[in-house]
Amino acid sequence: MDHLFWYFTGAARAYGLFPVLRAALICGLLYQVDLAVVLGRWLCRKIGILPSRSTLEAHHRHSALIVLPTLLRGQEELNGLKRAMRSVVQNQYPGHLVVVACIDGRAECPGLFPRLEAWAAREPVPQNVELHVVGTPVRMGKAMAMDQGVEHVKTLVAAGRLARFPTFFFNMDADSTLGKNALQRMAFQLTRKRWLTGTPHLIVTSNVLVSPEECVVGLRSLLSTRRWLATLVGREYLTLFTYLDPAKEIAESFDFIGLSIVESVSALEASVA
Repeated sequence: MDHLFWYFTGAARAYGLFPVLRAALICGLLYQVDLAVVLGRWLCRKIGILPSRSTLEAHHRHSALIVLPTLLRGQEELNGLKRAMRSVVQNQYPGHLVVVACIDGRAECPGLFPRLEAWAAREPVPQNVELHVVGTPVRMGKAMAMDQGVEHVKTLVAAGRLARFPTFFFNMDADSTLGKNALQRMAFQLTRKRWLTGTPHLIVTSNVLVSPEECVVGLRSLLSTRRWLATLVGREYLTLFTYLDPAKEIAESFDFIGLSIVESVSALEASVA
């Protein structure tokens, strides 16, 4: 410890590294300061200063589309996709919900795609939920698989099976599961107006939940590299959700299609709730 202290105070200054270390320390503190904000907001919700419920008003319960682009190469991926779709179906979204599994390269494992279609056809769902399965003939990438799902919904609209294209667009990884009322909470944020401009939000982000087994859960785990990496992944991984203006044409509404991941500082509200 004495050697380390001497390095930071003596050698670092002598070799001109002190400004670099000082800048690194300041950047580190700024990068972590959002944790204090998250903790403060969580405490305010616990004591009732901030509202903890996000219930959509009747006139904001718009229809929604959620796509799950993924590969389908084995039984494990099929099981993970089923879990993800069930979490969407059981999320109690109050509006009409169209769920589309978008397989990137359905010929990768030919037997699995028909099994997924058969499962989606017989899976019990609420009256306001529809399950669909589509796929590209060959592997074309995640964005193209997602676009295949969007085109499928356009076809449903053109055929009269849907009255109109859904208002909300959600993009979800197929190895994820939704938290309680996650879709409604994100839709709630989309329908709030900005306090400065009074205009509605076009995009909101999800709060990524790090599994309690993987995140920091005690003092000893603060020394675990694996747990810190899991927490940092949760902070950096954000999924975009787009609010589509009903007055626009469908083609003009998908300016954000393909933008599924951005790198930013995330509020880990879900991991401390």
